Amino acid sequence: MCNRIVTTIVYIITYGLNIFDLLCTDYLVNKFGLDIETNIIGRFLYNVNLISEVKIFIIGGFITLLYYYSLVKNNTLAKIGLIICLICYISLAIFHLVLLIKIKGII
Repeated sequence: MCNRIVTTIVYIITYGLNIFDLLCTDYLVNKFGLDIETNIIGRFLYNVNLISEVKIFIIGGFITLLYYYSLVKNNTLAKIGLIICLICYISLAIFHLVLLIKIKGII
């Protein structure tokens, strides 16, 4: 029971941080232009105007698949993958927050 709750919480936070990444990146690109986007794939997706769809449906779909295989199929590799995604998105959120704080002149 506890494992299911923890897995669900990890999934919700990971998916939420995926959306947070989209919002922060969108804000920064709108404010400073496409040159601020250092991710080559992200830059391409902005150029073809597909960034939101890819982040929400494709990346979100992969995160949901990891959650499904972690919870329903009890797959250890899927659990590890979900945790790795969470760690990556936490790191990315910290990067975005530091960047936004520096831009606002707080630090």
